[in-house]
Amino acid sequence: MSPRTAIVLILLAACGSRSAPPPPPPSVAGSPAPPRAASWDPETLPRTVAVTTADDGLQLARVTTAGVEPGATVAGVGRDRGWLDGHTLVGLTKLDSGGYVVARLIDGQRAADVTITPAEWPGLSAELLLGDGEIWLAGCEVENEFVDCVQSMYLRVAPGPRTTATQPPRGRRRYGYHGAHLLAAPTGPAPIGGSARVDVALVENSVDPETTMITCTRGAGATRLSLAELFDDPIQIAVFGFSAPEVRWLAITPPLLEVRYDYSNPAEVWREVRAVFRPCDDRPMADFRWLGDGVWAERHGAYDDPDVGWTFHRGDRTLGELPGIDLD
Repeated sequence: MSPRTAIVLILLAACGSRSAPPPPPPSVAGSPAPPRAASWDPETLPRTVAVTTADDGLQLARVTTAGVEPGATVAGVGRDRGWLDGHTLVGLTKLDSGGYVVARLIDGQRAADVTITPAEWPGLSAELLLGDGEIWLAGCEVENEFVDCVQSMYLRVAPGPRTTATQPPRGRRRYGYHGAHLLAAPTGPAPIGGSARVDVALVENSVDPETTMITCTRGAGATRLSLAELFDDPIQIAVFGFSAPEVRWLAITPPLLEVRYDYSNPAEVWREVRAVFRPCDDRPMADFRWLGDGVWAERHGAYDDPDVGWTFHRGDRTLGELPGIDLD
């Protein structure tokens, strides 16, 4: 998903006496300084994940390449949430009285909430932009029924002082209305005896979802699925626009197939869809997350299923399971 900006470190040197400064403390082997926030890579394991529980709490867990280690269950931080770094989970909640609350979990402990007043954020909506040690709100000051946003606005919440901007900060990961920040799995080779292709059909120079076909072949069997069947919303299909789907194999054992396409509503606002299949299933996984270092997770069950949860894998090996709905 973007280029990153470097964090500017302001070093404050206090003037001391004319005597020589004391020697620096000796370094302690095996106790390195914590990494700078800017250097955090969400694709490097081990890392902490959070899964929403049935009562909107959060089940924390540590995911390694060897397993899943459940941790504490804590109060939720909001539906729109994401990781600022390897220690800090940030959530955003809109207040009924106007304004927003930014909540933070730091190593599983709730930090003081930050309140954004309507005067500080007059925007009609807000979502989180996170990265490089900074928390931003992104939203729309003016919007209408035809497009998402006529005039965008941005507010740096932390570190202070609060700063407004008309252009988005570069190198941040976006969480909110446009969907959770999702890591893209790397591309891999097709499995032996496997192939996938898209046959695009046009009607009046537009992609026709009914006759645009995705074909997956493995061994002697083949599965064909139309874009309309994949989209699976017959009420909207006639008024939505679609891009030509793209297929790729993911660098995962067992091999998984990703189908990516964009769709637009009647206002020509475009959204991206990434559907991941076990080849050659006729339906994609309910949800999929790439976590890095060969580890991935799939959701089993619908949101309203009491047994909904996530299964974590590395290659053909199952690492563990966590009950819950959303995974960050």
